[in-house]
Amino acid sequence: MTTDVNIIDAEGRSRFEALSDGKLVGYLEYRRAEDTADYLHTFVSRREREHGVGGELVRAALDDAWHRGLKVKPSCGFVADWISRHPDYGPLLK
Repeated sequence: MTTDVNIIDAEGRSRFEALSDGKLVGYLEYRRAEDTADYLHTFVSRREREHGVGGELVRAALDDAWHRGLKVKPSCGFVADWISRHPDYGPLLK
């Protein structure tokens, strides 16, 4: 069951943020280079961990990379594991 969250790209902070009722409940930090998005760290608040927020953050980040034509380096273990369970995103891997 997924919590109702809004995912935004907070480019100034180099992270995707998950907001629920206007409050930050999670984020995925990244570093973008010319042709690569490196996903560094994912954090989800304890209360939201069982509600799919981490997966929503990863999906939003990967969809963004896809649309930008970027390859993905999953330095974050959570992101790497998520991609391994969703092989449609495999072609994004660098």
